[in-house]
Amino acid sequence: MQITDEMLYQHASQARDLWLDTLPQRDEIPDFPCSKQFQRKMDRLLRRQRRSPQVNRILHSMKRIVAGLLIAVTITFAGLMTVEAFREKVIEVVVHIYHELTRYDYSSDKDVAVLPEFHFDYLPEGMALVMDERASDHVRNLQFENTSGQYLDLMATATTNDGTDTQIINTEEAQMTTWTIRGAEMTVVSKDGTNIILWVDENNHYTIQSDLSLTELKLIVEGLSTHP
Repeated sequence: MQITDEMLYQHASQARDLWLDTLPQRDEIPDFPCSKQFQRKMDRLLRRQRRSPQVNRILHSMKRIVAGLLIAVTITFAGLMTVEAFREKVIEVVVHIYHELTRYDYSSDKDVAVLPEFHFDYLPEGMALVMDERASDHVRNLQFENTSGQYLDLMATATTNDGTDTQIINTEEAQMTTWTIRGAEMTVVSKDGTNIILWVDENNHYTIQSDLSLTELKLIVEGLSTHP
């Protein structure tokens, strides 16, 4: 018997339903809880791939299927005034808001990457540095933990004119607020007990991720200073 296209079309839906019926139900799939340390490592790995073209291809595909409106907002940091000096605007940020994600694209006209040194006037009691890693000339990552397992992850990325840095944040049902500290406008994203703080200064952009309270994080950021 010859199998025709019409026969395939006719029975394709039945074959699909038969195959789907063999799969376990969602409530039959056991949960696999990951440790916080593992999840933080995965978060760092994803952030390091921000220059990957694969990420952009995935996001472009998502735009065809997610429900929502794409909003492009250009945030111009026209001049950040600190107590020490007037800081020239060197980074431009374009924010793309999707249904479940927010993508931040950072670009700069600088041709030299200069990662900062950090000084903390305040850290919660028991919070100690457990990692200080330079993934490249463009990325520096500091991680702090206390004996209770609470953590603070600080990443600095130097943006230059050799490309656009991309950062993706899961903002579905997240609470978003804005802080202004030392003249810098900071975006604060809170979801499921995790707080993320984003801001730019000169040709660097910064990300803090932590399960500390916003009260503690604000004290940390207010006492944080950077210099080349």
